[in-house]
Amino acid sequence: MVKVKYVQKWIIILAVVLAIVVIAGGYIGYNSVVNQPTASPTPSPSPAVTSQQEARETVIMFIASNHTETQSLTDGIIWVGGRATPEGILGAETYIYTGNGWNVTIRNPVIPDPIYKVNATYTASGSQQVTVDWQGTYQHGVVTETKYTYTP
Repeated sequence: MVKVKYVQKWIIILAVVLAIVVIAGGYIGYNSVVNQPTASPTPSPSPAVTSQQEARETVIMFIASNHTETQSLTDGIIWVGGRATPEGILGAETYIYTGNGWNVTIRNPVIPDPIYKVNATYTASGSQQVTVDWQGTYQHGVVTETKYTYTP
């Protein structure tokens, strides 16, 4: 009879330990599932279009639509470049972009809603000797031309 009580005692202890493990394991598993942030794909940030890039594109479209002799020069331009002013310089910014014979320089004061001064030049290399020199401003999608020369 002593052996039976001893075995029963161990069975009860084992059952209690097993119950504690199951309850604690369930709580830990439940808590980690409940407190997990929902997995959702994080979209890749698309590069933001800067005001200078917008000015550049609008000016090139303006040149092509107002000076038909330049239309073939403005198709499919692949731009490189960007900010030319070192970080930390106060007062004004300069951006320089080049592509397919074009060189576009944009200057603006660092103020809210600036007027962008734009110089766009095109120089053909090779057998085609064409140059374009354009100057003007850009603000709020409006382009104002101040100078235009085309030399075939």
